Amino acid sequence: MADIKFLVVGVSSQTVSLDVREQFALPQEQIPALLSQLVASTPAIQEALLLTTCNRTELYAAIDDTEAALSAIQQFWVRQRQIPL
Repeated sequence: MADIKFLVVGVSSQTVSLDVREQFALPQEQIPALLSQLVASTPAIQEALLLTTCNRTELYAAIDDTEAALSAIQQFWVRQRQIPL
């Protein structure tokens, strides 16, 4: 069995301003489908979870290829919120 790595990508009140954090907000009802699409379209990501609060947004992913997973997550944000990363 291959080792699974975890990747965490996020923004918080300690790392960016409120206006930037607001760009990462996703409608709650869309999150399950969006995460399913991310996992289904990215072989490097086995599972994903999105944690959002008023102070932070973090995407946790079980991965097997760090570079491919990070690239896919960056593209996810570009597609969903037009955030230039």
